[in-house]
Order: sequence, then structure tokens, then C-alpha cells
Amino acid sequence: MWRKMKPREQEQLAAEIRILRDLQHKNIVRYISETVDHETKMVYIYMEYCGNGDLYELIQSRKESSPVVRFSEHTVWQIFTQLAMALFRCHNGVDPPPLEDITNSATLGTAQIPQAKTGNIVLHRDIKPHNVFLDHNNRVKLGDFGLSKELRGQNLAETFVGTPFYMSPEIIAGRAYNAKSDIWALGCVIYEMCAFDPPFLARDQHELNRKIKVGAVSSIVRYGYSEVLNSTIQTCLRQDEKMRPSAAGLLRRPEMVMARQQLHYFDREELLLEKETRLVAHSEKRV
Repeated sequence: MWRKMKPREQEQLAAEIRILRDLQHKNIVRYISETVDHETKMVYIYMEYCGNGDLYELIQSRKESSPVVRFSEHTVWQIFTQLAMALFRCHNGVDPPPLEDITNSATLGTAQIPQAKTGNIVLHRDIKPHNVFLDHNNRVKLGDFGLSKELRGQNLAETFVGTPFYMSPEIIAGRAYNAKSDIWALGCVIYEMCAFDPPFLARDQHELNRKIKVGAVSSIVRYGYSEVLNSTIQTCLRQDEKMRPSAAGLLRRPEMVMARQQLHYFDREELLLEKETRLVAHSEKRV
């Protein structure tokens, strides 16, 4: 309720709405509109409906199944890639380069990253399985930008926010941070998809902080996944944020290029199906 919000909360809500308006991407939950009920002072934000729940529910259902059913490596790469595309949009202010710009490069991944339109980047700051949603076609959608922050240029954020299990070492240490903290959280989420638990578990915040600062992460190869996937996750969880890949760097990986190609074919088939459905409906109306 707007009238009961503190000024800081009102500012945060206004910032979230502004960010949502600007972030239009197929892998980000789409903002539709907002309205204010002036009688009740309630603010309503209308978002895209994601009917297949969130990644946390999906992980838990697999974890609690008997026998335990692991995600296929193909599925992990598909989700990993879609989240990397969402973060590219957040961190660069524009969509990722088209596939042909990458696949036509003499060296894989030499495509130039287009300049951000506004000069601003958006840090999500609360990437976790609960905030990764699935639409009716199981397309991945990054959502819940309530803790997001818009930065100008290469500025750093300093606010201590996020969910403890997915916080980066620099946030735990109280240091300034940037988009690479989102990459750390992404690595935690993909690790959890494979292991069914976050990479760092503890009985209390003090122990969790210590484990994150040490940064030792078990390999997911023991769960039947490839060393390529394991090493990609591990690069996201490097202690030195400068050594972590950017979203652009992740999308240059051959595995993600292949995943994007598969997603492109799926999107094309979906568009053709929608067009055919509209044509059939139009024909039936004429009859």
C-alpha cells in the first residue's frame, strides 16, 4: 500500500517500475503496466504470467522424487544460456548480438558488443532459483527486480542486499561490487540445478560467510555432468571477480552458441504455430 510505505520503500518501488519498463527481453518477465488505486492508495504492477512456476519448485520436485531424477545436461545448458542472455540485456542495456554475428566470426565469439543505449546497466542483485520463472512453453524468464539497482557507466554498488546463499565474496566482505556479482549468483543457481543444493551450505550466517570467502566448491562431475559444464560453473564462482566471465563471455562458449541455435529453431517453430493458429481462427470466423 503506497500510503503506508516509507519514503525509501516508495523510491524502491518507483525504481523497480522504471527498470521493468526499460528491460524488454524474451528471457525477462515482461512488464505490462501499473495502475494506482487512488482511493485505497494501492499500486498494482501487471506482469507477464509464467504458468509453469519457478526453478526452485522444479529443483525441489526433482530432488524429492524417488528415485532422484537429475536434469539432463542439455536442459542445464538451455537454462544457463537463457539466464546469460537475460543478464547480457541487464548488464549491457541492449540485447545480445545475433547468432550470425557470432557464428560468422573468424574466431568464435569475436563479435563486438553493441554499446548500451542509455549508458546504464542494471544489477539484479537477487538471482536465485525462486526468481527464475518458466512460461507455458518452459521458456526461462528472470524476474523479481525488487532489489535491482541501475548504475551509470562503470560505477560500483555498495548496498548489502541479496539472498545469503547466493551472495558473492565481495558483497559478504562489504566491498563495492558490479555485474560480476550477478555472474557469481548465476553460477550458484546452475550449480544448484546440478547438485540440488547451493554450493555453500552452513548452519548460520557466520559459517556461510566463511565458506563463501574460502570459495571451495565440489565438482558436479560426480553427478554425471561433463567437465566442460563443471569448469564453466567454476569460472563463475572465482573469488576474484575480475577473473569471472561476463555474460558476453559466457555466451561466446561453443555450448551456449549451440544452445542459442536450438532455442532459435524453437522460437521459429513457435511463431509459425501461432501464425497458423491465427489463420485457422480467422478462417473459422469467416465461415
